[in-house]
Amino acid sequence: MATAKKRKKKKHRGKRGRGRLIAIILVIAVALILGVVVFFLLRNTPERRYERQLATGDSLYESASYAQAAAAYDAALEIDAKGAAAYRGLVKAYGADANAQGVAEAFEKAKAQLSEAEVASLHTETAAELSAIAERFFAAGEYDRVREIAAGLRAMDEAAAYSLTDRVIEATAPAVGSTVSFGTYLGTSLNWRVLHRDGGQILILCEQLVETKPFTETHIGVAWEYCTLRKWLATEFYTNAFSIQEQNRIAAVMAENPANPTDPHTVTRRPTEEKVFVLSMQEVERYFPSEAERASTGNYWTRTSANRSESGAVIVSAEGAFQTVDARDVAAGVRPCLWLILE
Repeated sequence: MATAKKRKKKKHRGKRGRGRLIAIILVIAVALILGVVVFFLLRNTPERRYERQLATGDSLYESASYAQAAAAYDAALEIDAKGAAAYRGLVKAYGADANAQGVAEAFEKAKAQLSEAEVASLHTETAAELSAIAERFFAAGEYDRVREIAAGLRAMDEAAAYSLTDRVIEATAPAVGSTVSFGTYLGTSLNWRVLHRDGGQILILCEQLVETKPFTETHIGVAWEYCTLRKWLATEFYTNAFSIQEQNRIAAVMAENPANPTDPHTVTRRPTEEKVFVLSMQEVERYFPSEAERASTGNYWTRTSANRSESGAVIVSAEGAFQTVDARDVAAGVRPCLWLILE
């Protein structure tokens, strides 16, 4: 009987030992589960997720995967819209990818979220990135892209933007003496000779005689200011030869109207505002010193009057000589000229 009691006690102690072991295992398992939960909770705080996306963006940027880096920085900003480091990374990635629009858009997003000091810092970095992109396009001869970047840069760094524009104009400006195509009249493309350049504008003279017309069709007086040729150039020809976009590239200028240097009876007239006009006698001599250079397929008008009553005007003959003719009864060719704004 005593032996039976001993066996019963031993069995009872075994059960209690197993119970404690199971309890310990359960506690350990719960602790492990809680630890894993806490780990993942801590790992997935907004701050940690932002840092991981930032690190991903940095890694992609270092491997020259710029578009993917930009996407990673964008994802970081979805977690923290005020993440200055992500904005800097985004600007840098778009810049390296030559995405000027992306750079400008990233800067606009940042302005709505960051402090003034952060925006000022990013402003400097953005302007630098845009300038760097522009330099790459400039080196590649992609001047239209440089113009686009300069337009976006103007709000951030006006001096740098205008410097880029000036350099593009310098690189693309037609040389004096060369020919450019601009406008169409009566179904024919108009070709122009470059006579002079002044900054961002060039003076061009039409190679063709676009019409044959009298200097004036009235008897009021034939000074350039009042003649019907001037009116026709400013209205009918201007409207029909150039599109709205082309008209926007034609500069309005004040044209001098000096006296005829070979006729003491003429006087200097007041300057007139012009868009499309004809050369004066003095301008013809300046740009075409010899008769051979002035020669054309026919005679053509200058805007210079002749004789005391100003019933005459000066033409350039087909051979290049100056001649005085009746301004009302003689029809001569028209070679328009204008100041073209360079793009």
